[in-house]
Amino acid sequence: MTHAERCESVRHCRWVDQVVEDAPWVIDDAFMEKYQIDYVAHDEDPYKALDTDDVYGLLKSQGM
Repeated sequence: MTHAERCESVRHCRWVDQVVEDAPWVIDDAFMEKYQIDYVAHDEDPYKALDTDDVYGLLKSQGM
C-alpha cells in the first residue's frame, strides 16, 4: 500500500476519529495536545530515532 492508501484504510477503522497524515516520527506532548490525541496505536517493539531508544516510549509510559 502507498502512504495515501494506508491513511485511507485507517480512516475506515471504527475507533479512528482523525488521521494525521504528516505526523512526526517522534511524537511529543505538544503534538498530542495540538491534535487532542487520547491514544496512539503501536506495537511493543521499540523504534529507535537519533535521540531516543523508543519513539513511542513517552506514550507507553503514559499508558497511551
